[in-house]
Amino acid sequence: MKLRALIVGAATAAFLAIPTIAMAAWGQVTGNVNMRSGPSVHYPRILTLPAGAQVWINGSAGNGWLSVSYGDWSGYVSGSYVAGYAPAPPGPVYRPPPPTYGYYRDPWWDERYHAWYDGSRWYYDGAWYASPGFYFGFSFGN
Repeated sequence: MKLRALIVGAATAAFLAIPTIAMAAWGQVTGNVNMRSGPSVHYPRILTLPAGAQVWINGSAGNGWLSVSYGDWSGYVSGSYVAGYAPAPPGPVYRPPPPTYGYYRDPWWDERYHAWYDGSRWYYDGAWYASPGFYFGFSFGN
């Protein structure tokens, strides 16, 4: 009975590790690029990776940045400088149905705030707002 429990436990651990393994892969730097302490050019530079360097891609940090390891160093590199990495296609975006009442002109979808806009006001969560402050949890007047 102990052998069976051990086998089931090992199989479960291997199954749970598959997504982590699938995210990690080798990549090659296509040009001299700065490795940074965070996923943006606003973070300090750790070192400059030479063109052709092999890096271990730990995963995507979003906005086109990759978490990578190079030797004993770990940091973030712009994904546009790493060959062998293909970002995942964007997922579907939820877009609620357009409002059926109270609009100034036919509303259109405003990608910045993920709300309907009629040229004057924004429609979000069943109500009209005079400013996009609803997106940040406040309003400048309704």
